[in-house]
Amino acid sequence: ILFPKNAKKSLVTYIIGLLCSALLITSIVLSIFKIINPTFIMLFIIIQLALSFIGKDKETLNSIDRVVLYYHSLEKVYSHLSNIKFSNKLNIDNQNKINKALTSIRKLNKISILSNIYHNGMSNLLANMIMPFNDILINSYLNFAKCDPLILEESIISLEHFEVIASLSNINFVKDNVCEPKIDNNISLSSTNLKHPLLRNEECISNSFDLKENINIITGSNMSGKTSFIRTLAINICLAKAGAYVLANNFTTSLFTLFTSMRVKDDIQNGISTFYAELLRIKDALDYSKQELPMILMVDEIFKGTNMNDRLLGAKSVMKKLNKPHVLLFITTHDFELCDYEEVELSNYHFCEHYIDNKIKFDYKIKEGKCDTTNAVYLMKNTGIMD
Repeated sequence: ILFPKNAKKSLVTYIIGLLCSALLITSIVLSIFKIINPTFIMLFIIIQLALSFIGKDKETLNSIDRVVLYYHSLEKVYSHLSNIKFSNKLNIDNQNKINKALTSIRKLNKISILSNIYHNGMSNLLANMIMPFNDILINSYLNFAKCDPLILEESIISLEHFEVIASLSNINFVKDNVCEPKIDNNISLSSTNLKHPLLRNEECISNSFDLKENINIITGSNMSGKTSFIRTLAINICLAKAGAYVLANNFTTSLFTLFTSMRVKDDIQNGISTFYAELLRIKDALDYSKQELPMILMVDEIFKGTNMNDRLLGAKSVMKKLNKPHVLLFITTHDFELCDYEEVELSNYHFCEHYIDNKIKFDYKIKEGKCDTTNAVYLMKNTGIMD
């Protein structure tokens, strides 16, 4: 994008300019020996200046600085990456692309020296008196722009690769309880003291989990930690698949394809309601399950956008269709009826609250079994909605 698309080399004026430079030097030498009149020197200087300034592509000349500024900032980073010894083939391939780009940037730096002369009025005038300086600058730049931009573009992609690796490895340095995940070829998911990476260590409550059934229903009162728990599972699965450390003392997972239905939003421009948007997400998971590949679906408050009867019917249908050996399903819900669905083998978990001096408290710890408490009435009374 930074390079001019329609710029053309000024070969004619460049060749004429070189000829004038040769004649200028010759006329200076001959005038010293008084062979020709010194006025010829002024004539060739005027011709040279006219060729250098008339009809020049100022857009191309001005774009040089933008390109130099854009890529010069990468030189130190690229120099550092080029000196690191990698053993992984992918890293080596990306390093080679960085090295090629480093050569291109150094070529660009030489062009920037000419550009600095161009932007200095006096030095530019003097340079163009004796040579077709502006043409030399434009042609050098366009020669660079012909081949090197692709090299630079590929290097940016390689740099992003190293940034991703650095970001993932950073978890090991900023978090306390981290471990290397164990990848199980069988359908498996278990953890000890699992935490969410975006919460502070001292504030985050850890949870342990050991998969018993493929379908898992999580009930619990409002704000007790249901949604945070399945998000914690999901993000650590993503980290494990990326080859990063996870936030747990122990973590075992299969290489699941992860599907989620959380924070689903409507799309008013395309006429899609929140409920229908959730249907589309779950349908994607149902379609993928036909491939019989390891997958996991996490649904937060399943089908909350419709009435209770339809919600229960839909949720039970999803549970039945995803009752497959290669599929894990996690559903958070306030519908306790799902906990007793007998047509599938499932495990029930819950989060709960307790009260101290009539104030609600949460321990944010997952427990086996279904929830037997609610706190909606308490919260509505506490906020003045109910008397």
